[in-house]
Amino acid sequence: MKRVGAYGISALLGVGVASVGCGERAEAPLTNAERELVAQGYADSVRATATLTDSLCELRQADLVSYFADSLYEVRLGDIERQVAGSGGK
Repeated sequence: MKRVGAYGISALLGVGVASVGCGERAEAPLTNAERELVAQGYADSVRATATLTDSLCELRQADLVSYFADSLYEVRLGDIERQVAGSGGK
């Protein structure tokens, strides 16, 4: 995430939190610049998260494929053993 985006979002959150305790006031709508800043920060966060998630999936793919293949093998082997036991070993 860009540093400017992170600082901008932090500043907006700080102003929002500081203004909460100042009595009952109507919420002021965000300006176009503020909306763009929030939208850009959100987009940057989504991109960073997607990149991290994709990396983790790539790292774990081989392990997961091996795990699930072993699980399927065990299930199938159990099915065959039950069939053999059910037929009386004939």
